[in-house]
Amino acid sequence: MLNLLHALFGLGAVLGPALMAAFIPRFGPPFVLVSFASLALVPLALGLTEPPRPEPASGRLTAAWGRMVAFVLLFFLYVAVEVGVGSWETEHLAPAFGPVRAAAFTSLFWAALTVGRPVSAWLQPRHLMLGAVGLSLVALALAQSLALAPYAYALVGFALAPVFPTGLVWLKEVFPGRVELLTPVALAIASLAPVLTAPLIGMVVEARSSAAIPTVLMVLALLLLLLTLGLWARTRSVA
Repeated sequence: MLNLLHALFGLGAVLGPALMAAFIPRFGPPFVLVSFASLALVPLALGLTEPPRPEPASGRLTAAWGRMVAFVLLFFLYVAVEVGVGSWETEHLAPAFGPVRAAAFTSLFWAALTVGRPVSAWLQPRHLMLGAVGLSLVALALAQSLALAPYAYALVGFALAPVFPTGLVWLKEVFPGRVELLTPVALAIASLAPVLTAPLIGMVVEARSSAAIPTVLMVLALLLLLLTLGLWARTRSVA
C-alpha cells in the first residue's frame, strides 16, 4: 500500500505539469471538465474510514543500535542516489544530446520511478530491497556509456522505485514497537543527503567533467548495496 501511495503521488507529479502545458495559455472547457471531475473525488475521500489500529508491540531497543544506524544510513544513501540522478542527469547528458532532450530524458527517470512502485507488492521487503538496489547499481554501471545512459538512468528509476516505501515497511518489521520513533529520525537525516552530497558531486564535476557524474553516483549506489546486504544478512530472523 505504501508503494501504491507513492505511485499515485508520482502520477500526480507527472500529470500535473503535462495538463498545465496542454491547457496553458487558454483554460478552456477541457480544463473546466477535469477540474470538476477532480472535485467529484472529494466526497469519496471524505467517506473513507480508518481501519482499527493494532496495539503497538512493546519492543526494546537494546543491542539494536547497529541496525538502527544502518537503517538511517540506508535512507540517507537512497535519497543521495535518487536526488543525485534527478539533479545531475541533465548535466551529464546535455553536452551530447542538448539541454532539451537531456531534460526529457530526466523526466523519463521520474516517470520510471513512478511506474516501478506498483509492481513491487509480491516480494518480502528485505528481498525486494536487495534486488532493487542491486539492479540500480547495474543500471548506473551501464550509464557509464553515453549512448546507453538515457535508458540506463530510466532503469535506475525503475529499480529504485520500491526502495523508499519498502524500506519503511522493512524498518517496521525489524523494530515493530519503535517505528514511530525511528522513522522521523531516519527521514530527517535522509533529507540532508542532497545538502551534503550535491556539493561533493559538483566538486568532482568541476575538477574533472560531467562524464564523472555516473561514476560518483555508482559509488553511492555501491555503498547503498553493501549496507542493504549487511542489513539483509542481519535481519534473517525477522519474518
